[in-house]
Amino acid sequence: MVDMLSPISAVVKIRLRAHENVFVDHLSFLDTEDGWKIVAKVLHLEKQVQI
Repeated sequence: MVDMLSPISAVVKIRLRAHENVFVDHLSFLDTEDGWKIVAKVLHLEKQVQI
């Protein structure tokens, strides 16, 4: 999911699987003179499989 907050800021929500774990990341972006940059990241371990 991408939510454009303004012409220079956005929040991206990503759900991904790494091995048997499922993570949800929330990334805050700003459009700088060098291009889009991540300025904040919050992650959550949604699911962890016990082996």
